[in-house]
Amino acid sequence: MIKNNIFEEMYKRGYNKVPWAQFRIDNELIIIIQSLKLPPSAKVLDLGCGIGNNSLLLNRFGFKIFGVDISQKAISLARKLVKTGTFKVGDVGQKLPYENAYFDLVIDIGLFHCIPRNKRMFLKNEIFRVLKPGGFYYMNQHLLPPGLSLQKPKHKKGRFIIWFFNKIQCT
Repeated sequence: MIKNNIFEEMYKRGYNKVPWAQFRIDNELIIIIQSLKLPPSAKVLDLGCGIGNNSLLLNRFGFKIFGVDISQKAISLARKLVKTGTFKVGDVGQKLPYENAYFDLVIDIGLFHCIPRNKRMFLKNEIFRVLKPGGFYYMNQHLLPPGLSLQKPKHKKGRFIIWFFNKIQCT
């Protein structure tokens, strides 16, 4: 676990003051979910889930929701918001606490650019480890993080769906 967790400190000041914790509908996520046509039984991992806003939206599609975040306070709030979800405190810079090929979809909305550069490739490999063959990884970031290659990975199990500035790029 990260010492001096700045995210935990920000949530302790009041999650209503944390800009990314404000509830708003992610229209891009709705478009992606509708286009993927995942079955209601799909397992979805929300990386950096925060207080669970996106998990709540995904839950409304009937998916089995899992979330991981580094903040205990955020996870506590996510558990209250999405009662049927499974949420864990965890550092995505370490091995994800899930089995291989477990998820149909992994979402990352605003997390990857917060990861230190020296841990990004590890996280990318972990995402592909937990994705089922043919699964999807949806990333919505403010900008393309340095160190992220949009090339097809050698161990391709799924597809990247990356949304930058209202453009979709799939590899």
